[in-house]
Amino acid sequence: MESVSAKNLNRLTEIATNAAEELGLVLLRITARGVPSRPVVEVTLDGPKLVAISDCEIVSKKLNEAIDAESLLSGNFRLDVLSPGLDEPVIHNYQFQRTVGHLVEASFDDQGKKASIVGILKEFSPNELVILKRQKKGSEANAITISRSQIMNVYARPNFG
Repeated sequence: MESVSAKNLNRLTEIATNAAEELGLVLLRITARGVPSRPVVEVTLDGPKLVAISDCEIVSKKLNEAIDAESLLSGNFRLDVLSPGLDEPVIHNYQFQRTVGHLVEASFDDQGKKASIVGILKEFSPNELVILKRQKKGSEANAITISRSQIMNVYARPNFG
């Protein structure tokens, strides 16, 4: 049994998409879990700019208003509106653009073998990434170019120096 009907989830998606676009953001994902009497709806926002707490509050308010007005959720529901965390892979061009100059960890296919690199994303294009491979202190950084078709996954990582 679904926690939220497909029709109601589609309506929530429509509202969240419109609200996100008004803020210059995109709806990355909306998921529903739980049981009909206690549904949990999780809305993840992203975009070319960083998602602010106020952005999440605005989208949450619009969704709550629609939930009440249109009876989209029943029971004791929970609505979470959030930004992607560090466990969210960098996939879209706007994510790569936002990540230029920051530390990334990338896994890629290197002639049939899985390889990985940690370094600063120097630049990206629709066809390739250029990553300055992290070196020991005092060593010159190597620029590694990886075709986007070779990429398995890329994650932004915190840079503690």
